[in-house]
Amino acid sequence: MQTNLPNVFAAGDVASFPVALLGGKKGTIRHWQIAQAHGRIAALNMLKQQEALNTVPFFWTSLLGKSIRYTGCGEGYTDTVLRGDLDQRKFLLFYIRAMPLDYQPPA
Repeated sequence: MQTNLPNVFAAGDVASFPVALLGGKKGTIRHWQIAQAHGRIAALNMLKQQEALNTVPFFWTSLLGKSIRYTGCGEGYTDTVLRGDLDQRKFLLFYIRAMPLDYQPPA
């Protein structure tokens, strides 16, 4: 969470950071859960305890009696899977990204 200036750190909506789910590509995710994780990582890094942000972003809201829940990063998906009925607005939509056969999750 360190900026390009020495001893200056940023967190929350204003910060772009390497997103683990996107292979380290920088991005911004504007949600309180990420801002909270940023604060923890920034504090550890200020104390010279180098730590990367490895969290799965999530978001939820309710609007007009409907709920929207989202987990992960929507970039790079290769397929979608629909469960439920779009016309009735009662459904789950999964965005799936195929992993290479030789994929090894980070330790």
